[in-house]
Amino acid sequence: MVITMQFAWVASAGSEDLPVALSQPLVIRWQYDSEQTVSLTPATDRERVFLPLAGGAIVSLNSRDGRLQWRSDTGGEISASPVADDKRVYVASEYGDAASPSRIGSANSSLS
Repeated sequence: MVITMQFAWVASAGSEDLPVALSQPLVIRWQYDSEQTVSLTPATDRERVFLPLAGGAIVSLNSRDGRLQWRSDTGGEISASPVADDKRVYVASEYGDAASPSRIGSANSSLS
């Protein structure tokens, strides 16, 4: 995604990026403060933001207000950005394990 003055250009499944109009002025609605952030891209299912943290933890934040919904340990350092759909979040660790709702117990009830 690229953000310009009034539009965010979002990659689409087709061949063209789609412009999305942004409200002005741009304001920060919420932020999540942590000393464990890593340089991996969070995932979202529009209702939640799944933020990978150092040490193999992942947190689920409410996308409207940033409230913590759950936190879980994947069992190893997270080695790639998480991927989410409307039912599951997938996280890969350095140990080759894949974390999904069956692996992250607290995620199962949050994503149902």
